[in-house]
Amino acid sequence: KEFEKAKSELSWKRDAATLRNRFTLVLKDNSEIQARLVAVSSAHDLALLKADGKTTPALSPANRSELTQGMRVLAIGSPLGFRDSITSGILTRLEGDRMVTDATILPGNSGGPLITEDGHVIGINTVRVSEVKGGQGFGIAIPLSVAASEFSDQLGDRPQ
Repeated sequence: KEFEKAKSELSWKRDAATLRNRFTLVLKDNSEIQARLVAVSSAHDLALLKADGKTTPALSPANRSELTQGMRVLAIGSPLGFRDSITSGILTRLEGDRMVTDATILPGNSGGPLITEDGHVIGINTVRVSEVKGGQGFGIAIPLSVAASEFSDQLGDRPQ
């Protein structure tokens, strides 16, 4: 029942995001830049935004073949309004279109990177699943390779 409710809310949010096509992004130094919506994933909770006129630092992607169950990972985001927060854990499961971790992922972590200890991006944090609302659970991330293939038409030859 909770899953169906969450799925319905996600669908509504995705539809609302589709209607909105301009966003203000706040960077780490508190400067603001404008971005526009390029695409919305039909299969995943993802949107591709393009920010013009600003070059920002980027993290390198990890090599998927180097990912192993049990490796240490870090989830970066702004959960519950706390900017630039990092939680740590291990990669507990790799399965097709999702990664499971015991690193805490809370509202606000969504869209942030899941990275290896050496700073390489392996996925995009999406949600925490738990049997009990507010209880301990697992974090789910979308593998970077899945996100890249989802937006391959828009990304073209650019590095993933």
